[in-house]
Amino acid sequence: YHDAFATMVDAFLAANLFIGEDQCVLQGTCQANPKFCAYVPFDQVADNNYFGLRHVLHVGGDYNFWYMPPSKQEEAANWLPSR
Repeated sequence: YHDAFATMVDAFLAANLFIGEDQCVLQGTCQANPKFCAYVPFDQVADNNYFGLRHVLHVGGDYNFWYMPPSKQEEAANWLPSR
């Protein structure tokens, strides 16, 4: 993931885009590499929803992760997200 994130930072800089808000870079990295990222629906987080990642990492448990659906090209290549 780190290499993909660094590549996205470089892409933002090449396009003269602001990188001070890293959530945009994170989102771009996830969109470019969908199998790197998953979403835990807010109703599965017993903590403050704004700090869901903290809860998932510290408490653990079984979650029904959502992954970005594969593109048509990825489907054609039998792409499956790592789970």
